[in-house]
Amino acid sequence: MLVQWLTLRGEAMTVPNLMVSISGEPKSGKSHLACSFPGPILVVSFDLGAKFLLSKFKDKAIDLKEMPMPIYDSLDAKGVGFDKFWREVRYAIYTGVDSNKYQTIVIDTASALWEIIRYGYNEEEGKAVGASGKARTYGEPNARMYGVITKIQISGVNLVLVNYMKDRYENDQNTGKKELDGWKKTEGLVDLVLLNRKIPNPTGAGSVFKTLIKDYRFDHTIDGTELEMTDYDELITILGLDG
Repeated sequence: MLVQWLTLRGEAMTVPNLMVSISGEPKSGKSHLACSFPGPILVVSFDLGAKFLLSKFKDKAIDLKEMPMPIYDSLDAKGVGFDKFWREVRYAIYTGVDSNKYQTIVIDTASALWEIIRYGYNEEEGKAVGASGKARTYGEPNARMYGVITKIQISGVNLVLVNYMKDRYENDQNTGKKELDGWKKTEGLVDLVLLNRKIPNPTGAGSVFKTLIKDYRFDHTIDGTELEMTDYDELITILGLDG
């Protein structure tokens, strides 16, 4: 982790920048938690509806870059435009980082970013967008994903990767468990792995959002801790980074 100067609770302090993965089912509070990180924030969103979420953070400096993915039809999977789209996405992220304007970069979702990188590379190679490949064909997509993460990491800002979940299969059988839907190396590279879920409010109407600390690189004694309706300030306190 690199070190950045932030102002928290009205006091200046030194806080390490964090690389974070937040995974969970749709509408489990992933993006909301991501936007609780220090601002100014750049949100690069591939999902529609982010503007509504940002309306809940009117007092925070958040720039939203909406980049809807090209429409992909498996019956006409060549020449969709993912190769050009990947270059636009890369430019948007790198320009945001190089601006030195932001304290947090949110990629929502990193699951979609991984698809964009893979599909864009397939188009460059003249393959159908959704074509599956052998392990050796993932060398360039892996390098591109790693490059995005490393670019943000060495800039000294927070990186929050929002991820979907998918069913886990073993020997072509659904195990009934869930796993990250996206780049498999994600959870091994970040500092903090969080799992979000939404449950009915046991005391009344509405829902409650739970966040599980699945893995924290620098203190595994807190792995397995579950927080309710958490935010960035509470997280850094639990992680022991609030001085």
